[in-house]
Amino acid sequence: MSTVLADDKMYLFIHGAALPLDFGEHIMHRKANRKLIAARKAQCWSLEEAANAIGVSTQTYFRWEHYLQVPHPSSLRLLCAAFGVSSPKELGF
Repeated sequence: MSTVLADDKMYLFIHGAALPLDFGEHIMHRKANRKLIAARKAQCWSLEEAANAIGVSTQTYFRWEHYLQVPHPSSLRLLCAAFGVSSPKELGF
């Protein structure tokens, strides 16, 4: 994990993903990703059903919902497709 200043913004690099530093603050404070949780509940999916729809383990999906792990860019695309949104920002990423 490292930080870089670019375009007058700080970015946090985790597993090859560049995230604005304000996202990193969520990780450090371990807040729940309310947008991702709301999207899952809107589908009436359990954690296991959401994980299966995306093709990841329930544990991985739980980590995403609680900012304990950052989804890989390819997983972000799968999340967007599964929830029918065009941007990871709509899911809290």
